[in-house]
Amino acid sequence: MERGPADETVCELGKPPLKLYVRYCGGCDPEIDRAEVVERLQTIVLAAGYEVKSGCDDPDVILLVSGCLHACIEQEDWTKSRSTPCIAVQGNNVDGEYVPEARIHEVLWDRIKEALHRRRRAGRTGGNDRRADAL
Repeated sequence: MERGPADETVCELGKPPLKLYVRYCGGCDPEIDRAEVVERLQTIVLAAGYEVKSGCDDPDVILLVSGCLHACIEQEDWTKSRSTPCIAVQGNNVDGEYVPEARIHEVLWDRIKEALHRRRRAGRTGGNDRRADAL
């Protein structure tokens, strides 16, 4: 299977690290420009004071980017053994909800912030998650 853009991680600079693991499908029949969606997300992330780097361990959020509704990256495979929040893009859908391609990056950023706030409320970080406070 042909590989899409490289997997990436988003790591915050100067604050407690925020790590986002991005996994792409093989790109066999994309309905959206997967790389463009992640590049637009990266623009928002950079504007919020974060930097995209590879090699971060133990992500705060997993982002699965499939170019079509077939969604060959199975979300269940990524969430079975992890407590890490997982957000799935399947063509023009984010977690099963239709989103115009031009807005996917905005919805992803909102979902990332929501996931961090949920983790904080659930006490998974011992109530001391400054990542969620900083967002």
